[in-house]
Amino acid sequence: MKTILTWALLACIFTQLPAQNISKYTLKKGDKFSIEMSLNQDITQQVMGQSTEMEQVQQTKDFFEVLAVENGEYRIKTTALKRSFAINADMMQMEMSSENEGEQNLPFRLMVDKSYEFTMTAQGKVTAVYGLEELVNGLKSDLQGTIYGSEVGQIISVYDKETILSSLNQQFNIYPEGNSQTWQKTNKLVVNNAPIETATTYSYENANTILANAKVNLDGNIEQMGMVMKTKLSGTQENKYVISTSNGLPETVTIKQSVTGDVEAQGMVIPMTVVTNSTFKVTMQ
Repeated sequence: MKTILTWALLACIFTQLPAQNISKYTLKKGDKFSIEMSLNQDITQQVMGQSTEMEQVQQTKDFFEVLAVENGEYRIKTTALKRSFAINADMMQMEMSSENEGEQNLPFRLMVDKSYEFTMTAQGKVTAVYGLEELVNGLKSDLQGTIYGSEVGQIISVYDKETILSSLNQQFNIYPEGNSQTWQKTNKLVVNNAPIETATTYSYENANTILANAKVNLDGNIEQMGMVMKTKLSGTQENKYVISTSNGLPETVTIKQSVTGDVEAQGMVIPMTVVTNSTFKVTMQ
């Protein structure tokens, strides 16, 4: 459970004059869209001279509605529509889905239809989040008396305010503040108490396509199945955003990440490689 719940573009027409780069969101009050995310993660570990492999698959779908546009900022409401997670390994298989019955799937089912709001600038910087306290209190109440009662703290940690802010910024904060052709952004995200820092350099491939290259670093302690593991992983990430010319939203995003390093647990040092491929698809409603 702690592993599961710990731990988110099109064509250009060239003429004699270059097209103007899309450099901000141009959403309107009442705009509605959904974002579907699919993630595949392959993990290879070397344990006592033996190589073990694990595959993790995650799928999410969220609905967004622009409630207001004031003073250059958007106020947006987001609602979870789907959550699923699966692990396939030599000695273990596990699946949780908000679309399945059974107590095993209860946390994900409870997360569906939960909403909160956030404000965002035209360049995508998320400035504030609202409604998390009410959401978390509702989850706490729903989980009391279930088999997950003792793990409530771990489950609601995905709604930590700083975690949500970092996740939203990583998803939406892609545009430069000025008219730069190349720009940098740094984002810090805490997953299972371990800080993940991503330093990203963005550039335009053409007027409606943004490329991003990042250095990823995870250095900290992770608690998994009651065991604290010292984790030090680093690597690279490549993103491609194909932007809608009508509103500035990325219509599709592809992300490729590869990190390597060591995990130390119970006196053992375990070399590890993690390769992640994910896609995001935005659909206007």
